[in-house]
Amino acid sequence: MLLGHRLATVVAGLLAVTTVSAAACTSDLIIDDFAKWVEGTNNLNWPNGDDGSMSSIAAAAGKVQFIPKDGGSYFYESFSCQQAITTGYGGIQFTLQGPAGGSVALELQTSASCNASDTGTYTSSYNIIRSLTGSQQTIDLPLLGFDNNPNYDAIVGLVWSEFSQTNSIWSIGNIKLTCGAVAVPTTTSAPVTTPTSTRSVITTTRSVITTATRSTSAIPSATACSNLLIDDWASQSRLTFLGYNAMNQASSDDGTMSSIVVSSNRVLLTPKNQQSYFYSQFGCLNTNNKYGGISFRIRAARGTTFAVQMSYFATCGSSTGRKTISMTTAQLKWTFDGTERLYWFPFSVFTGLDTTKLDIIYFSSFNAAVILGPMSFYCGSTASEYIPPALPAPPSSNTGASPTTVPAAPSSTSTAKPFVIDTFGNTETNSLGQWHGGDDGMTVTFGKNAITIRTNDSDLGWNTQLAAKCFDLTPWSTAYLHVAYSGSNKFSIALQQHNSKCDDSIKPYPETWDSLEAARYSFNGGSDIYIPISHFNINLTRSIGFNLRGFYSPSESTIISKLEIISSIPSSVKNPPNSPPANSYSHAPAPTPSPSQSTTATPP
Repeated sequence: MLLGHRLATVVAGLLAVTTVSAAACTSDLIIDDFAKWVEGTNNLNWPNGDDGSMSSIAAAAGKVQFIPKDGGSYFYESFSCQQAITTGYGGIQFTLQGPAGGSVALELQTSASCNASDTGTYTSSYNIIRSLTGSQQTIDLPLLGFDNNPNYDAIVGLVWSEFSQTNSIWSIGNIKLTCGAVAVPTTTSAPVTTPTSTRSVITTTRSVITTATRSTSAIPSATACSNLLIDDWASQSRLTFLGYNAMNQASSDDGTMSSIVVSSNRVLLTPKNQQSYFYSQFGCLNTNNKYGGISFRIRAARGTTFAVQMSYFATCGSSTGRKTISMTTAQLKWTFDGTERLYWFPFSVFTGLDTTKLDIIYFSSFNAAVILGPMSFYCGSTASEYIPPALPAPPSSNTGASPTTVPAAPSSTSTAKPFVIDTFGNTETNSLGQWHGGDDGMTVTFGKNAITIRTNDSDLGWNTQLAAKCFDLTPWSTAYLHVAYSGSNKFSIALQQHNSKCDDSIKPYPETWDSLEAARYSFNGGSDIYIPISHFNINLTRSIGFNLRGFYSPSESTIISKLEIISSIPSSVKNPPNSPPANSYSHAPAPTPSPSQSTTATPP
């Protein structure tokens, strides 16, 4: 239902009091409690909606929540012609929540009469609701005080528009015509007159969130509450290397995606096929009476679809008894147009979900790539989003905060002399006396000063550390990593970066890494790998160690006999040019660990 004008001023006028036949009214007329929102109608089986004018819109627990896109945003309710005066209705009642101090215009649409010949056109009259408190309020408006002298005995629609603030969350709920006379509010100023418009009800399918079910439990309170972050996509390594989210719970695709790319607090999920999935766990979380649902921004191409599944435990601490409820984007009424918008769902949409033992959110059945923004639990019944703090500019590869501990170099920190990292003479430590070892589930065989690696899981890797905390590789920034090997070179080599405190008890650990494809740097017929240290795009002052992973040829084994830092390479070796960092997936991507495997390289 399109609005063909803008209000010039925000005023409300009192007109002559109309006599209401209160005795004729036996009960209030419920126009919309949003129980039929998913069907595209109100309680009177007439269309309601925003015609796509909002940035986002959803319905839950007796109300509709939305974010106005601009000054042209509106929400309407249509219904058959109502003879309010004759049938004894004296007022309009609804709940309203908006920004503190805000205002909104209510348009009353009336016809000349309820005869069929008159209901095709309507005249618009207005009233203004001002000085909102910021909390949910019950608004009672008498059927008087609207401008343009409306015919209260032929009401055909209501429209809310002229929201004083866009990009803020508003809600309207439990709309009804009430019996009897309603107290007259004190008002000033003269009414604004607007022209008669042709009535045109638009019944297009909604383009954003809707809710099909209602919870019988109390709506959680938003008092003294802030969004609980699930993941802000702050670190590529935290997600795809360590495999956990901002709650320090498992998050992964188990290698089912074609790629996962983290950038600017967004994650790009590119599915390999319809079996690709991605999940994030909560750790048997009780959200009851505090958090009302989950919100996050989504950017996806038109026609994109996927499924959202919520799981909960019957008993916390049990490895069995997980129960799941699934909704598709079609059922949620989510559609996409290539722009980023805020989407959310109240828990009530997942019928039977036990919000005292929430375990996991699981995305599946993708038909196209999707970009997700920060994901969080929102407080109470009003959806809100988590806004990540502004991030400082990232340091260059050789600069940054000084590490808490910078161990002495093997030979000297003033001259970049070569040093050996590992010759595999000890099963527990490398040549520097630091820990080395493989991930659980990886088959590693120690021989005489060599290891043989064979695995059918590209998620698993071998770690060898330079120091217990931070190691400053800056003096070797012009040196090379040399790996002596035989067999398959179908794997990647990553240099890991510690967090700013150089403390492995603080997450993320590692903070990030850069991964390079071994085959690009393989020479001498497949016996030596030479990688310039400068090709690893990390903060060298906070180096941890090297990680060999991504072995993607399960039928072949790789034998590693030495890792060392050397000052020069043979003249016959011509290294490939440096590429963008692996965090942007120009190099071989680091595989995603499964939630069951141990992925942190911590000394025993």
